[in-house]
Amino acid sequence: GPSFGPRIAEAVANATARLDTAPCSLVLSDFVDSRTGLTLDPAHGPLYLVEWGPGAPYGALHRSDLSGQNRVTPRTGFGRPLQLALDPLAGRLYWATYDPGTIQSVTLTGHDVHPGYSKGVMVNAVRVAAKLVELLPPDSLPETTEDRQPYLHPFSLTGDVTRAELKLLVRAFTEEELEGREEVLRKLQRDAEGSFPGVSIKLEIKESYRNMIYKIAEDPKVLDYALEAVTRQGITPIRRAIRGGTDGARLSYMGLPTPNIFAGGQSFHSVQEWVSLEWMAAAVEVCVQLLGVWVEKSGQDA
Repeated sequence: GPSFGPRIAEAVANATARLDTAPCSLVLSDFVDSRTGLTLDPAHGPLYLVEWGPGAPYGALHRSDLSGQNRVTPRTGFGRPLQLALDPLAGRLYWATYDPGTIQSVTLTGHDVHPGYSKGVMVNAVRVAAKLVELLPPDSLPETTEDRQPYLHPFSLTGDVTRAELKLLVRAFTEEELEGREEVLRKLQRDAEGSFPGVSIKLEIKESYRNMIYKIAEDPKVLDYALEAVTRQGITPIRRAIRGGTDGARLSYMGLPTPNIFAGGQSFHSVQEWVSLEWMAAAVEVCVQLLGVWVEKSGQDA
């Protein structure tokens, strides 16, 4: 939008670029004969407009190597047999997410009285919520897990003595692991109710998305073609299961199997988020390669 002003920094070998006051190391890619830089993307979204906006060099993609036909346009939208999302780190291709991703809302109800006369009477919902967070398993947190390890992430805590609300992300790659994390929360609920007589704790589970791996498995060429497109661009694809949510998961369960290919971003959802201009350009080239793969292999109107 008009309020988005990207900062562009030239990459210098063995140098460090700074985003505001925080250092962010630049890693030069293996590409040659091109300029590498970074652009700050705090909103986690405008990079898509930069990569393929109205002024993109491909326009409506009139490509002679696609059988000489104007088969596609980035504005085609839903209802087409081909869809992909640009999201992961450089060179990565994601086809799976947590199974499923859920949000736990923990509502705590206490009892408030004047603090000067509260002995044996007050039940402080804020203290109970803080205790729940303190008792979360230290080896099952985002900051202590990686790869396919499940985690519990307390991301919001609001309230007062009378009522507090704690929200957590519950993430696991298997249903058994997911049930295990949810049972941890139920045990903490029972322990807190025993330690703080008079408190009322309510757990509410909300499913945020499901694992797209099952839908992509129903049409494996969607992933196979994406892998080939990345390879044709001279990049070795890195297959990963994403440790978070993605639009591709929602689209897959709307009837449009949607793997994620890289956009080149780094440090997602942080104040140091940045994206390599070189990898952004490579992402667009992979999209063009993918269109060619679809036309070549399937003959469909990609």
